[in-house]
Formats: sequence, C-alpha cells, structure tokens
Amino acid sequence: MERAEWLQQMRDKIEALYDHFAPLYWVKYGMRMSETHGLKLLTRPKNS
Repeated sequence: MERAEWLQQMRDKIEALYDHFAPLYWVKYGMRMSETHGLKLLTRPKNS
C-alpha cells in the first residue's frame, strides 16, 4: 500500500469517527438559555 493510499484510508476512518461522535457532544454538554447572558454552554459539574 502506498503512503497516499494509506493516508486516505486513515482520513476516511477519522472522518467516520467524527461523524459518529460529534453529535454526542451536544447531548453531553448541551446549550441552554441564560436570562443574563443569553445562550450558554453547559458543562458537567466537577467532582470535588
């Protein structure tokens, strides 16, 4: 397998993983409206 062919295969695999997992970002962290600041990114609470 040539380098260019291998790189294309790796790129295809990475793009497929991104397409699969990227939508889960918004499920995990989400967005919500804040009365004071408008749209705000939600994050999970930190464990103390």
